[in-house]
Amino acid sequence: MRDQSWRLVRNSVVGAGAVLLSLAGPAWGGQATSATAGSKDSPVVRTFGSEGGYRTKVTSETKGTLSQDDRRQVSLLAAQVFQHIDEARQAIGAGEDQRAHQEVDKGREALKVIRALLPKTTVHTQTTAPGGKVIYEDRREVHDDRVPLFEGMLHAETLDPIHEAKRDAVAEKSKKKNK
Repeated sequence: MRDQSWRLVRNSVVGAGAVLLSLAGPAWGGQATSATAGSKDSPVVRTFGSEGGYRTKVTSETKGTLSQDDRRQVSLLAAQVFQHIDEARQAIGAGEDQRAHQEVDKGREALKVIRALLPKTTVHTQTTAPGGKVIYEDRREVHDDRVPLFEGMLHAETLDPIHEAKRDAVAEKSKKKNK
């Protein structure tokens, strides 16, 4: 029973890490030049292959943008996901399966928020044969931005200690007044 629980938590941690890494990876389809350059709201269409032969058309359309504040929020949440993964790892090592499950669940909650905030791009790929018959078609929704982890790490390494020092100073001042 304990072995199964450990495997479930381990698989959840690995799955959460994989999702986070997929968020942090580069967006699909952002390398070719746009046939409809100049407009953010219109789809970008790229066509590959020679006229009369096999032709592949890739259409991508992005919905949503990230403000600077949203970008900082996503960064902070991404850093929190890593923190929950580390806490789950420590709980597994200590034999605290319930706490490990809770940490993984918290990480998943943060990932849901990240995915909701990030812009999404719909990529439609269609390949036609020389006669015009569609021989391949795929439609995917991908996240169009990288997760800026460094901002969350900067917050954790710089701002958190400052806030903690201020709290300690207030607590110390309060103790002196009460004496």
